[in-house]
Amino acid sequence: MRASPNVLRPTRLMTSDGAALRVLVADDDPSLRLALTLWIQRRGHQVFAAADTDTARALLLDEAPDVALVDAGMPRDGVAFWRECEADGPPKGGALLLTGDVPSLGELSRHPRVVGKPFDFPALLDRIEAMAEVS
Repeated sequence: MRASPNVLRPTRLMTSDGAALRVLVADDDPSLRLALTLWIQRRGHQVFAAADTDTARALLLDEAPDVALVDAGMPRDGVAFWRECEADGPPKGGALLLTGDVPSLGELSRHPRVVGKPFDFPALLDRIEAMAEVS
């Protein structure tokens, strides 16, 4: 039996010093937050999950993740939180802005770190790898 091309292949993401990645997942949709968390953890990485920007901000400061995935539509302004992540860090590798409504972002929709939902998990993995400067 051949594997489907949509099956996620095991991948080990690491930072340039060989450590597992630390990823902040900030999304108010519990199903997507859980799916992202499990998918990233299966690859041996640590995930910090938040349902709102207040919790995400606290985790950002306390845990210093390598990369953040931020939902644009989160309560208390996901876009503003994403801008904070991009401008000030942590995370060291920056943040991806996830949205189900790319056109509503206007000029921001063309930013290279905006990812439309639904997204392709392997493609998202590639983005995370590039941002974290993995070896």
